[in-house]
Amino acid sequence: MNIDKLTDKKSGLYQEANDTISSGLKTSKEASENLKEQVKETASNVYQEGKDKFNEIENVVCDYTEKFIQSIKDKPITSILIAGGIGYFLAKIFKHE
Repeated sequence: MNIDKLTDKKSGLYQEANDTISSGLKTSKEASENLKEQVKETASNVYQEGKDKFNEIENVVCDYTEKFIQSIKDKPITSILIAGGIGYFLAKIFKHE
């Protein structure tokens, strides 16, 4: 009878361990799926924020370029003199003797 009790106890412990492992695996799988979804969502958000910032910068650069071109059109002689002065100054700095 003692052997029967040990066999029953062993079977019960085996089943309990099996259930615990199965539950742990299920919990781990759910946690990894949740983590995967969080990483995907975060990566998507970071990508979208980067894309939005790039578009903002692009718009600012376009605005400044348009203002610069308009300034040259409004004052062409001044622009030519400034460009010539800068060119002369750079030529003096980088002059090879």
